Amino acid sequence: MNQLFGLPYSKFRIDPALYNKQQIVDSIESNYKIDSARNNWDADEVYSSRLHQSVNDFNNEKFSAVDFSTVIPLYQNYIQDFFNQLDLLEYATYRFRIVNYTCMSSGQFLKEHTHGSDFSAVHYINYDSAVHPPTCFVNGNGYSSYIAAVMPKLNKLLNPSNADNSWAFKHFSIPVAEDDFVIVPGSLEHLVPQFDSNSLRMTVIVNIDLD
Repeated sequence: MNQLFGLPYSKFRIDPALYNKQQIVDSIESNYKIDSARNNWDADEVYSSRLHQSVNDFNNEKFSAVDFSTVIPLYQNYIQDFFNQLDLLEYATYRFRIVNYTCMSSGQFLKEHTHGSDFSAVHYINYDSAVHPPTCFVNGNGYSSYIAAVMPKLNKLLNPSNADNSWAFKHFSIPVAEDDFVIVPGSLEHLVPQFDSNSLRMTVIVNIDLD
């Protein structure tokens, strides 16, 4: 268990040999080739994201359904591990579901947003840390803006790759690699910045709610 802006998060690694990873990646890539700008989430807004994503569009017959059945039990295991790490007064029951998958390449991005869930998770299923940006989280605590304006030297002195120092930064990215599965509070605002690579960046997004 770690902390980001004082909030709990955990990072796990999912063994790609334990589920049908290549089939999922191939299915997402096939859908991306049909429409790289698939976006039924904020396309009608003045400031909209640019990427291929399935949220609010899972039943669109234009695209093939992606079979996540082999990876769902692995998500279950790590979500349970996450709750085991929290200092809870009693056993927690919860439910989770895959709410989105994303696919992006050069010039595309996902704008800032939160999830309407207690916790959310992102599985970096096709990801190259050399060319793909990690998820960028936004510090909602007011003192981060104060530090940036009044104590800018502190930002320069603190190690920006250490999540223990994230409280002092307005934005922070958890270092990740392909096959990582990161669980954070669903209220934590985040985005994916634009990048310059034709290599496809793919993630699977899970919402988790306590019963």
